[in-house]
Amino acid sequence: MRLRLASLFGCTLRELGDRLPASEFYQWWAYYQLEPWGFHAHDYLTGVNSATVANFSGNASKTLKPADFMVDMGRMRNSVQTIEHEVRAMMRVLN
Repeated sequence: MRLRLASLFGCTLRELGDRLPASEFYQWWAYYQLEPWGFHAHDYLTGVNSATVANFSGNASKTLKPADFMVDMGRMRNSVQTIEHEVRAMMRVLN
């Protein structure tokens, strides 16, 4: 969440920490819970639109859901964890 806010405000994490008190951070977090923004929200909306078009095209062999068109975050998380593991291993070798 902090990275998203820093990106939204156009500042670094350190600058965000200096500019944004904890009380306001929690207000932003609550707002995000009500109205998400960013990649996940756009990915979901794209999935809804794609599923609607595909289902009404008459060519789908089964009823498609938005998740059928969304990025598999579990698979992405595993890839990120693998990359993080490899980077840590390289850092141990370099240090």
